[in-house]
Amino acid sequence: MRLLRRPHSIVSGLLLALAVSCSPEPQYTRIDLAPSPLYVVAGTADPFPEDLTTLSNLRIFAGFPLAPLHHFDLNPADSLVDFTIYAPLHLTKERLDDLTSPALFFPGLGENFAIFLNGHPLAREIHIRGGEIERRRTELSYAVPVRREFLKPGENLLTIQLLGEMPPDGKAGPVPGLFYDGGYFLGELQDARDQSIDLFNIILVSLYLAFGFYFLFIFVRRPEELYGLHFFLFTLGTFGFYFFRTRIAYDLIANTEHLTRWENASIFFLPGVLMLFLITYLRHREPMPIWGWTVGGLNALFSLLVLIVPFSLVADLVAYWRLIQIPLMIWLPIFMIISIRRKDRDAGKFFIALGFLLSAAVFDLINSLFNLVSMEPTFRWGFFGYAGLLVAIMGNRFLISLRASEDLNQKLELARAELEEAGRMRDTFVAAASHEIRTPVHGILGISRILLLEKNPGAEPLSPSLRHSLELIRESAVRLGRLVDDFVDHNRLKEGQLAINRTAVRLFPVVEYCVASLRSQVLERPVEMVNNVDPSLAPLYADELRLQQIILNLMGNALKFTREGSVTISARSLEDYIEVQIRDTGIGIPPDKREEIFQPFNQANQSIARSYGGTGLGLYIVRQLVELHGGQVDLQSRPGRGSTFSFTIPFYSQSRPPELLEPQSPENGRALKQFRLLEEVTRQSAQVFKSDNQSPRVLVVDDESINAAVLRGILEPAGFEIEIKKNARDAIYYLQSGGRADLALLDLMLGGMSGIDLCLWIRESYLPVDLPVLILTAHGDNDRMVEGFAAGANDYLEKPVDPVELLARVRTLVDLRFSSREKSELLSYRQELQIARKIHRELLPLELPNADGVNVCARYLPRGDLGGDYYDVRVVDGGTVAFLADVTGHGIGAALGAAMVRVAFLLQREKWQDPAAVLCGINRILLDAGSSQLVTGLCAFLDPQTNSVHLARAGHLPAALLRADGQVETLFPRGRVMGWLRDLKTEPIVHPVLEGDRLILFTDGVTELRNEAGEFLGEQRVLEFLRSESHRSSEELSDALMEFVHSWQSEPQDDIAVVIMERSAVPSAANV
Repeated sequence: MRLLRRPHSIVSGLLLALAVSCSPEPQYTRIDLAPSPLYVVAGTADPFPEDLTTLSNLRIFAGFPLAPLHHFDLNPADSLVDFTIYAPLHLTKERLDDLTSPALFFPGLGENFAIFLNGHPLAREIHIRGGEIERRRTELSYAVPVRREFLKPGENLLTIQLLGEMPPDGKAGPVPGLFYDGGYFLGELQDARDQSIDLFNIILVSLYLAFGFYFLFIFVRRPEELYGLHFFLFTLGTFGFYFFRTRIAYDLIANTEHLTRWENASIFFLPGVLMLFLITYLRHREPMPIWGWTVGGLNALFSLLVLIVPFSLVADLVAYWRLIQIPLMIWLPIFMIISIRRKDRDAGKFFIALGFLLSAAVFDLINSLFNLVSMEPTFRWGFFGYAGLLVAIMGNRFLISLRASEDLNQKLELARAELEEAGRMRDTFVAAASHEIRTPVHGILGISRILLLEKNPGAEPLSPSLRHSLELIRESAVRLGRLVDDFVDHNRLKEGQLAINRTAVRLFPVVEYCVASLRSQVLERPVEMVNNVDPSLAPLYADELRLQQIILNLMGNALKFTREGSVTISARSLEDYIEVQIRDTGIGIPPDKREEIFQPFNQANQSIARSYGGTGLGLYIVRQLVELHGGQVDLQSRPGRGSTFSFTIPFYSQSRPPELLEPQSPENGRALKQFRLLEEVTRQSAQVFKSDNQSPRVLVVDDESINAAVLRGILEPAGFEIEIKKNARDAIYYLQSGGRADLALLDLMLGGMSGIDLCLWIRESYLPVDLPVLILTAHGDNDRMVEGFAAGANDYLEKPVDPVELLARVRTLVDLRFSSREKSELLSYRQELQIARKIHRELLPLELPNADGVNVCARYLPRGDLGGDYYDVRVVDGGTVAFLADVTGHGIGAALGAAMVRVAFLLQREKWQDPAAVLCGINRILLDAGSSQLVTGLCAFLDPQTNSVHLARAGHLPAALLRADGQVETLFPRGRVMGWLRDLKTEPIVHPVLEGDRLILFTDGVTELRNEAGEFLGEQRVLEFLRSESHRSSEELSDALMEFVHSWQSEPQDDIAVVIMERSAVPSAANV
């Protein structure tokens, strides 16, 4: 029989050689098992016989691979077959000393097995139920750790018991057996694990699969490129074929029957999709021939069958599939030659690539029929050559397409960059212009308000003509502000940054306010504005300010184009909406212009623009705002007869509508109401500060004198002291010189150092509660607002500011300055305490488990509300484990430390029967986590079957063993405290326990109690108490111990935890 070395990828070998040349490779000791003869007997024999030559029916083989079914005559009627394989192993003392963490490595064995070394069990994967194999466990690249004490100098004996199923057709196969011809060795555990890592192959086929996903994306975008789908399916099948043979898959899937099925399903799937890919790629303009669909469908059918047929039939299915692949392998080269003659695209390249694949596939097919070599197929390695060329071919086509589009992309990118730059320049201009315009508008509005509200003692009241002039000045400033708002809103809408805040809004008062605001535009024209809205109309679900903007734009547009007649606004209820109509008797709009006028910067024609003016933004903004509300805009118009604009807004659907607002006349409108509200707010603010004997100082930083004067006029009457600085440098000097400020009110666009930079400087020196910052700006975009908040601003307000809103925000921030710090500290303390209490409550078990032969009870008393002691009790196979730990410190820190200890203990689930291993594992986790706390602990495993307790200690108090006759023993295994050094130097003990004996674990909070005389309670007093109260039950004894502790000291200065494990009677079968 020809032998194969253990398979390694050629590419893996090249990379490994490269790695060796670049860096030194670790030198591991290996003892190869191949030179040793193998002794095999049929059946399950003694794993450690005294003399191998005395075994009956013994056969000797020169080495690996080993398939016992080929060499033993067995009864075909038997459903299961088993064999015992002995491999003598000679170890010199020097080679044994070289092994620090020994392990055995098996390239392949199965399908159920048990492994022994010198009679000591190492691994067991025997899964039989009802005379059948319940779970197959064939292993590839299998590493088995070996305890060093199992090895000895001289002769050693490795025993492998194999179990498998008799093939239904009686033909011998490689399983059960050791089915690779080399690579079996005894060496270091790390070396064995390195051999089982096949990450390189996974990465390689994963990259290939990623390439397949790219072509799947091409198919999704262009369904006519059908080869993309077939290539993706081919890479998917390839990935499955590789993955289901990796160590990762064998670790994830317990039953290797599933791995065998999916591996075969993957390989069955490959030839069909490969054929479909070649046809659709080489002849992409031709329809798929029937024989192509037949090949693909037949292979897909076999892939489906191998997943669902009984496992005993899988071998027959594989044999049939191999036979039908022979015609395909013959036809495939012929098809490629025909494609070359037809000059199909890339046919010659594919033919060369196919040579790699077919050579490996043909060899595997012949090998599977005649068993020339061991079972590892060479198709996977031949495929690497094929896959590399295939990726190169299709990648080359991709590069050609990429180059063809690069020039166009560069041109498009250049054009896009130019457009973006033009857009940025336009946005920058709009933002700068709006700021420069808003600043004087803010001043005009502020000064006019101050003059209109001026009530100095002895001053003469304003004459009607002067008041009228001031009203006109104010109205002009408002109109200019609206124009600026249109430009800003246009930018916000374009960037998708305009947000609306919807609530219940009554339409009638909003219309009344708009009519009053526009009254000055028709004073000298025969135009009447009529509000026909029903005051009892149901409320709308809208943003009130944006609804005003919609109506003002529509009514202003109607007034502009109506020289005489009327502008009437009305509303009617539809199903879920209210339709608002603005009807005018103006010049009308031609039908071909009705859609254009809703575009930005667009009007009906140039003559109208010259005659009537305007920016062409109003109707565009109206449509966008209405659509943001979920409504629609409609236009009906007849040139020369007028126009009717209508829009819909949803109803407010709450069952309890807001209170009706009283309609207001122009003389008693919103503006007058705002003036009166400002007077009231100013008066109340001044009274509050005067009664509290406070004079909060506001630092105003603005380079515009008129803006500073407006702010002084609003804030000083309300009881604030104002300190004005013209630039950031003067403000910084004022603060550094000890100047007092309870609030900084900054303009965003300062000359030199900006308001954002000044805010950043303030935040470097003051917390938000120590010096709140309110930024004022004429820029209304969200980016500037976000920038301001990111710099540390507490609030943000747009110019022109509403005086009432300004006063409210300033009062809020000043109150924050006076009271937030104390409230924040109190809230932080309460939250911290609440979190710590929750951690503390969730650490300890709610109920303690009791198993047959073991009863457990526990008591816990924390110091105050929080503690650092932790205990847990778990029932495991063979007994009960108890763990008690004491974390240094108290309060929140100790509670968090106890939480970490709990997690670390639960992670040792597999080691709970070994207390020393549990403590070492917890110590390792604490050190790796960088914990600065020290932890003492005791871990006990009480085994009622052997009547013994396994105890390990880590710097903790000793455990007390209270015998049934009242005698007390101290159990004191050695061990260091956890969280300090890597080596705990634990010396666990095993101590006998009898029925009625109780193991008592307690923390130092018990022994370190002091009474009023300053005496420690001490271990001796605790042991004497246990001896005197031994007649009590465990529950009674726990309560008595806590009462004894409380009598010694009523308020313990440390946490106290007690756990009692009682060796109770095991219920008899009759009782059960």
